[in-house]
Amino acid sequence: MKDFNFFAVYEQKASGARYGMIAAVLVVLVVIAVPVGWWWMLKSEAADLRGEAAAIQSWLDSPQVAADLNEFDAKNARIENLKAYADTVEKSSESIEQIGTLSTGDLESIAGALPSEVNIESLDYADRNLGLTLRFADRAIAAETILCLKKADRVEDVTLGVIRYLDGDGLYEMVLYCRMKGGVLG
Repeated sequence: MKDFNFFAVYEQKASGARYGMIAAVLVVLVVIAVPVGWWWMLKSEAADLRGEAAAIQSWLDSPQVAADLNEFDAKNARIENLKAYADTVEKSSESIEQIGTLSTGDLESIAGALPSEVNIESLDYADRNLGLTLRFADRAIAAETILCLKKADRVEDVTLGVIRYLDGDGLYEMVLYCRMKGGVLG
């Protein structure tokens, strides 16, 4: 005779329910474990970052960094002063080029433009204005001298001051005022 196992039906259900229950518990554990693990990892990372921030702050508060910062500020101030100085020098240089200076080449050019019968007695130069005192024997040379100076490269304008006859020397003396060109001529 055969034995009937009347509980077999219940045993299968219990074992199937058991696997379902285990699966449900595992899902719940995973759902809880993942956020908790994530939170734990973020908390430890935040603690590490706070430690690094504290170390950096203590380094920034150190006397060595304060001294380096003061030195850096002082050097930056010097650099700014040098930049301002360079700007001032550049502006001054431009002004000087516009004003112009009387060089040896300029004097040679003026002397070369004069007729050979003319002697330069004196000259004064200030602010692009050249005053010439010239002596010569023939009065007709006065006009030629003015025309020759007007044609010179560095002379902008020529004005006659006075022409007078020097009795004792038998010469004429002429005072001319020349306005010189400013800037660099090329």
